[in-house]
Amino acid sequence: MAKPIKNIHSIYNKMPISEDVYRTLIGVPYSLGIASIIIILFTTGATNPNEVYALLYSYIFLSCSIMFLFGLLWNKIDRPGSDTLTKIMTLFPFIMIMIITFGIPFFLFFHFDRITKGVSNYYTLFLNISTMITVVQIWLFFKAINDKYFQNNNALNPKIFSVLSLLGTLNLIVCITLGVVVKYYTTDC
Repeated sequence: MAKPIKNIHSIYNKMPISEDVYRTLIGVPYSLGIASIIIILFTTGATNPNEVYALLYSYIFLSCSIMFLFGLLWNKIDRPGSDTLTKIMTLFPFIMIMIITFGIPFFLFFHFDRITKGVSNYYTLFLNISTMITVVQIWLFFKAINDKYFQNNNALNPKIFSVLSLLGTLNLIVCITLGVVVKYYTTDC
């Protein structure tokens, strides 16, 4: 009779993804992310129910692609002796992107009726700002993980890390402001 697995992480750490499999799988979140971003760019700021649904589902697909990419990167930076905190700090800017891309769909879902019935023009303004910052963050992150520095060190370049952290913080502030605008500044349209 086979022994039960006591620690699944011990098996996981013994089976890292090969570089060929990683290169093959990395195309999935890239293509899904790019398709989602294109739809997001066309539907950002819309108040028509169908367009808001398209925006909502595009952010959900973007979130899924980012989660898939996170899993691949988590496995890639898994070094012998590295603890979870080190990996979290290495991927901190990416975690900020995940927070934003998970937060906006929840925000759109919970405030769907309010958005479709009419909100202040600041909704469109702050959603456009957040979308542009998110696109820049994702572009910089995709560029950084394909850089030689990341390939050699399994860590982001410190300059890119700082810029992404700053953009993530700024985007988080914009999203909080967006929530305040939708919750408290509706119009009678």
